[in-house]
Amino acid sequence: MQVKLSHPERSVDIKGPKKARDLLRELNLVVEAHLVIRGDELITEDELLKDDDLVEIRPVISGGSVEPQVRGGNGQWAIGRTGGGLLPAHSLSPIANRPA
Repeated sequence: MQVKLSHPERSVDIKGPKKARDLLRELNLVVEAHLVIRGDELITEDELLKDDDLVEIRPVISGGSVEPQVRGGNGQWAIGRTGGGLLPAHSLSPIANRPA
């Protein structure tokens, strides 16, 4: 299979079939720190990759400031960091549910 990697950007050919987790391990990449994409589909680490698959591996990137922010006029949605993904407010600490 052809595998496209970034950081540094390169392409490698890897013999299949093999599970996504085994591909990451073979490339000395941390399974929990990388996404495996086949075509335009994000796949799980236990999915089998075939010899003719085109695969892209991307590192998981997190960012934003450490300032807690709350978004949403109704106060039902909050984010833990500026620029982070939206989470239900009830999944955060009770402080996120206090009125501003």
